[in-house]
Amino acid sequence: MNRLLVAAVASLGAASLACYQDDVVRPANFAPTKVLLTDAPFPYDSVASVNVFVTRIEAGSQFDTLGTGDWVEVAAPNAVFNLLTLQQGATAFIGEGPLDAGRYAAIRMTIDVDKSSITYLDGTAAIVHWPYPGSGEIPLFAQVEEPLAVSSTGGAEIVIDFDVGRSFLYSPVGVREFVLVPNLRAVNSDATGALIGTVTAPDSGGTSSLPVRNANVTVFYGYSLSLASTDVAATGRTDAEGRYLVGFLSGGTYTVRIEQPDMPWLAPVFMKIGATGVGNGVYF
Repeated sequence: MNRLLVAAVASLGAASLACYQDDVVRPANFAPTKVLLTDAPFPYDSVASVNVFVTRIEAGSQFDTLGTGDWVEVAAPNAVFNLLTLQQGATAFIGEGPLDAGRYAAIRMTIDVDKSSITYLDGTAAIVHWPYPGSGEIPLFAQVEEPLAVSSTGGAEIVIDFDVGRSFLYSPVGVREFVLVPNLRAVNSDATGALIGTVTAPDSGGTSSLPVRNANVTVFYGYSLSLASTDVAATGRTDAEGRYLVGFLSGGTYTVRIEQPDMPWLAPVFMKIGATGVGNGVYF
């Protein structure tokens, strides 16, 4: 059985992957907290766009899904973002606002589903079943792995990773409909790095290697052979050259699974990546 061949470089220290330039003059004591949006790539080649209308972003010092906590508005973009353009570490600037210095344990994104949509390549709109109540504004809560630190002088840069592939569950039969089961995480970009690599497989003659496009890259927390969906930290997908970048990962140890579901003859590859380590197709 053929194997996928992987060369990956882990750089999971405190390295920011996003930049932002603001030409507006601010008071000397203004320390904005910027909010960026990124995406773990969507897995379906038949989809042209996943448009999400973001109404506002809020932060809270305690996790609270009832809306009774100390939520503070950080940004109110009232704008549509196509999540499919946010791949390989790309981000979209949502907005910024002042936040009191401290540590924030919860991030809430409110979207307007009446202004959100999924569109197929032929231009037709997909059927999407949104969370209750199914219309109007709906709050989505992001997983915060570690409390987000906001300083009084430097603010913070919060990245919200909207994992389309795990959030929009797809039924390929019948009317081909989607169900949104939100899967978001929020991190401080200053405390994150990226997993970067290339996936190849032997050609039919076995004399050379060819890039593997649209391979799934799933990053799990820790070193483990018992991989469960609850252990997934982030996901990614290779481009036409077999390259991938899974961004905004906190420093730590991870297990990485790489597979191409359309090529079942290729056995999945597993790698073990440390905080500053290098993985070169380490199989176990």
